[in-house]
Amino acid sequence: MKQDILLHKFRFPVFKGPIWVIVGNNIEKTIDYAEDLTSEKIASKKDKKVIRAYAYAYESENGRKKYILFFKHTAKAGEIAHEVKHLINILFSWHGFKLSLSNDEMECYYLEDIVDKVVSIIKKYKKINKVD
Repeated sequence: MKQDILLHKFRFPVFKGPIWVIVGNNIEKTIDYAEDLTSEKIASKKDKKVIRAYAYAYESENGRKKYILFFKHTAKAGEIAHEVKHLINILFSWHGFKLSLSNDEMECYYLEDIVDKVVSIIKKYKKINKVD
């Protein structure tokens, strides 16, 4: 059964914050979908028309930090890594971790883990919708 939008949830290792990965064939629709679910204003109507991929994070009313990644099913490795890096920067900043040029192993493990998960989710979307 085809799905225009695929929402997949998982948690960051260690920090346990929830990450939503939303994949679709249209970024504007994926952001509208997330705005309906969260009541957050994620992007302006104008911006939604030009965004190719997006990382968004917010703090909910109960103080919980939430993280969302948006991708088209055609996202390339560079786009995925780019948005995941934004998300990692936000995560580390919100938890008081300073990024280190001399010891970035933890950051790289997060990058690898999340990129691998996003690639898997995009593959799942493509399989469900029988697209390349």
